[in-house]
Amino acid sequence: MAEAYFAFTCRPAPDEFIFKLTDDAKIEEARKILRGEEQETIHVVGRIIKRAVPYNPGWSYHLDPATVSFFAMAIEVCDANPKYVEDHLDEACGAFLPGCVWCPWSSTLTREVDGATAATTTSTAPAALQTKSLSSGWPGLKGTAFASGIDAVCGVPDNATDLYLFRGDQYLRYKVGEEKIASGPKSLADGWSGLKGTAFASGIDAASLAPDNTTDVYLFKGDQYLRYRTSDEKITSGPKSLADGWSGLKGTAFASGISAACSVPGEPTSLYLFKDDQYLLYRTRDEQITSGPKTLASVWGVDSVFAKGVDDACRVPGGTGDLYFFKGDQYVRVR
Repeated sequence: MAEAYFAFTCRPAPDEFIFKLTDDAKIEEARKILRGEEQETIHVVGRIIKRAVPYNPGWSYHLDPATVSFFAMAIEVCDANPKYVEDHLDEACGAFLPGCVWCPWSSTLTREVDGATAATTTSTAPAALQTKSLSSGWPGLKGTAFASGIDAVCGVPDNATDLYLFRGDQYLRYKVGEEKIASGPKSLADGWSGLKGTAFASGIDAASLAPDNTTDVYLFKGDQYLRYRTSDEKITSGPKSLADGWSGLKGTAFASGISAACSVPGEPTSLYLFKDDQYLLYRTRDEQITSGPKTLASVWGVDSVFAKGVDDACRVPGGTGDLYFFKGDQYVRVR
């Protein structure tokens, strides 16, 4: 039987997905696409199988070789990028990707993978980039306590370039693109005056922009959380227990507290929640866990200290879809 392996990516992320072909005609068709001889019917479609395979590392599913073909246009119901499918794999083959048919519209073949090394090739999906120290990668933090580690981080409402960093009872605002502190450090009680008199003024465990609007931030501490509106420095909800306020977490370890939280690229109602070496995808609209818990290593490909858990996480400013993970005085950028 003929056998060949090919890789494709989907805009905007460069995550690579590898599939196998076992039909001579399909193999030749793929090679024509790579050579530029075919420029219309170039996107990949096939039925997913919810099982990892050695030749497609980093993903918990693969394409059934017998069903793979190429298309020019397809119906929207089968469109999704690889990371979205991974995060929603439990829902796939139902209302999401009916019949297990997956047709990523922006899929673009990038290369033919050497069959001799396909089973051991290192995919870029989901790729951990180089680990760096905060003092070297974020030079504006040099000389501050924040260079040795942060407790929480989140985006700044209505701002595409800045992040809030939290450590103990202090916080600062950091301009990532310019590598400088925009304001602070300040005490939370002074800078976030609505927190005065609450346990949150002494420090938080995690923070995230609220996914459903542009003004609010979620803050987490122990098994409690609150929602805070930065525009007028007011608590708009809470403090409440995670088990009561986020009912979908009841019965899970996440109800007792989380180490990190961040909004999900392309998902206006969902958050990633992290605890120890696990994460899950939580939809705040209807209080449902939509994916996970799963290990960080199995999805993001992180290893060493990051595979055991993160201190916090946030989206990279600028709309790339990437995330920052933080642990001690180290950080890493993942896709």
